[in-house]
Amino acid sequence: MALVKTAANTIKRGPETPSASYMSLKPLWKKARAVLQGEAHAKAHDEFIEVDYNNLLLPFSPSMTQNQYDFYKSEAELPGLTTQYARVLISALLRKPSQLKLPEELEQVQAYDWITKDFTLDGASLFNFLGAAIWEELQTSHAWVYIDHPVVPDAELESMMPEERMKISPYPVLIKAENVINVQVKTHPITRAKTLTRMVTRYIMEEYDSNNPWHPDYVDTVCDHYLDEQGFLVLDYYKKAHGSHEVEALNGVITQEYIDSADGGFQKYDTVYPMKFGQRLDRIPAFPLNGQLEPIEPVLMPLIDREVAL
Repeated sequence: MALVKTAANTIKRGPETPSASYMSLKPLWKKARAVLQGEAHAKAHDEFIEVDYNNLLLPFSPSMTQNQYDFYKSEAELPGLTTQYARVLISALLRKPSQLKLPEELEQVQAYDWITKDFTLDGASLFNFLGAAIWEELQTSHAWVYIDHPVVPDAELESMMPEERMKISPYPVLIKAENVINVQVKTHPITRAKTLTRMVTRYIMEEYDSNNPWHPDYVDTVCDHYLDEQGFLVLDYYKKAHGSHEVEALNGVITQEYIDSADGGFQKYDTVYPMKFGQRLDRIPAFPLNGQLEPIEPVLMPLIDREVAL
């Protein structure tokens, strides 16, 4: 695990600032993703000669120029052994359909079909969701599942038929480790049970302008999920009001490095109080896939380190 020093007092640290544990594990997540997602990602990880010798595919001399390194990197190969092991592991875990035992008060057929055949917002099955979730978990060991609900305006809801309203249901969202920048946990003094009291997510939100409907602006956005003094869930939304929002795209995936700035630059623009059956939620509907609220080292890191050393 990397050593992370506390930021200097000249840097403003707000809700957008990742925690120290997040920053210490971020290099491991990047390394694991680069190896498990294939040679193209590994070479993208090794784009430049790193002064701290964090390149993956091949050793190099400090006297080597960038052009020389680019030439040697073009000839490098990644064995892909850890990737194949992860794929085989997922196939072994999901080789049989999921077994569900539902409470008796639920409509068995309707609930069973919803979970197994129409589980996600885009209509994917539980089997497909589990495949994506386990793949994400193997890369970082810090994947999260968040339970969300479609937002339907009251006017549109009133115009729907009863059978259409019945189709509006909660759905799980898979959140990557890099998007959960801060987690706070409270331990009960008697039961020792741990409760998630705060989770801060940071992500890129696309906004389209009427002057340019073809290409979006990428807005750096933060959502602070926390329990207030009464124990009810509150969501505070922040976005970066000024400054550049540089992002990188690799194989269709948008990424961004989260770096503190002297002025912070984030402003709150919305607050939401989630409800369930007319009552405010008293918990954060987010669950770590491995059951551990605090981040840990990726479980496949020993194999990844071994493959890199080949």
